[in-house]
Amino acid sequence: MSENDSGFKAALEEAKKGFSEGGVPIGACLVSKDGEIIGQGHNLRVQKGSATLHVRQQTATLLAIFSDTFRLRSRP
Repeated sequence: MSENDSGFKAALEEAKKGFSEGGVPIGACLVSKDGEIIGQGHNLRVQKGSATLHVRQQTATLLAIFSDTFRLRSRP
Protein backbone atom coordinates (compact mmCIF):
# COMPACT_ATOMS: atom_id res chain seq x y z
CA MET A 1 0.00 0.00 0.00
CA SER A 2 1.17 3.51 -0.77
CA GLU A 3 -0.20 7.02 -0.70
CA ASN A 4 -1.11 6.58 -4.37
CA ASP A 5 -3.40 3.58 -3.82
CA SER A 6 -7.08 4.29 -4.35
CA GLY A 7 -7.93 2.50 -1.09
CA PHE A 8 -5.51 4.66 0.87
CA LYS A 9 -6.90 7.81 -0.71
CA ALA A 10 -10.49 6.75 0.05
CA ALA A 11 -9.61 5.98 3.70
CA LEU A 12 -7.90 9.37 4.02
CA GLU A 13 -10.98 11.13 2.65
CA GLU A 14 -13.15 9.23 5.14
CA ALA A 15 -10.85 10.34 7.97
CA LYS A 16 -11.26 13.94 6.82
CA LYS A 17 -15.05 13.52 6.87
CA GLY A 18 -14.91 12.22 10.42
CA PHE A 19 -12.79 15.16 11.51
CA SER A 20 -15.10 17.67 9.82
CA GLU A 21 -18.01 16.12 11.75
CA GLY A 22 -16.21 16.72 15.05
CA GLY A 23 -15.03 13.14 15.47
CA VAL A 24 -11.72 11.33 15.54
CA PRO A 25 -10.06 11.43 12.09
CA ILE A 26 -9.92 7.70 11.38
CA GLY A 27 -11.02 6.27 8.05
CA ALA A 28 -11.01 2.81 6.55
CA CYS A 29 -11.50 1.27 3.15
CA LEU A 30 -12.17 -2.34 2.23
CA VAL A 31 -10.57 -3.31 -1.08
CA SER A 32 -11.17 -6.55 -2.96
CA LYS A 33 -8.35 -8.74 -4.27
CA ASP A 34 -8.95 -7.11 -7.64
CA GLY A 35 -8.42 -3.62 -6.23
CA GLU A 36 -12.10 -2.65 -6.27
CA ILE A 37 -13.30 -0.55 -3.32
CA ILE A 38 -16.20 -2.48 -1.81
CA GLY A 39 -16.70 -0.49 1.37
CA GLN A 40 -15.47 2.57 3.17
CA GLY A 41 -16.30 4.55 6.24
CA HIS A 42 -15.05 6.57 9.17
CA ASN A 43 -15.15 6.50 12.94
CA LEU A 44 -18.56 7.59 14.26
CA ARG A 45 -17.93 6.88 17.95
CA VAL A 46 -17.86 10.53 19.03
CA GLN A 47 -20.57 11.77 16.68
CA LYS A 48 -23.08 9.06 17.67
CA GLY A 49 -21.87 8.53 21.25
CA SER A 50 -21.43 4.78 20.87
CA ALA A 51 -18.34 2.66 21.48
CA THR A 52 -19.62 0.18 18.89
CA LEU A 53 -19.13 2.63 16.04
CA HIS A 54 -15.36 2.37 15.78
CA VAL A 55 -14.42 2.06 12.13
CA ARG A 56 -12.68 -1.27 12.88
CA GLN A 57 -15.98 -2.86 13.83
CA GLN A 58 -17.72 -1.41 10.81
CA THR A 59 -14.98 -2.67 8.49
CA ALA A 60 -15.03 -6.14 10.07
CA THR A 61 -18.80 -6.25 9.50
CA LEU A 62 -18.35 -5.32 5.84
CA LEU A 63 -15.66 -7.96 5.49
CA ALA A 64 -17.94 -10.61 6.92
CA ILE A 65 -20.75 -9.61 4.56
CA PHE A 66 -18.60 -9.50 1.44
CA SER A 67 -16.59 -12.62 2.22
CA ASP A 68 -19.80 -14.54 2.94
CA THR A 69 -18.51 -15.67 6.30
CA PHE A 70 -18.52 -14.47 9.85
CA ARG A 71 -15.24 -16.19 10.67
CA LEU A 72 -12.33 -13.81 10.21
CA ARG A 73 -8.90 -15.36 9.82
CA SER A 74 -6.26 -14.26 12.28
CA ARG A 75 -2.99 -12.97 10.97
CA PRO A 76 0.00 -15.36 10.98
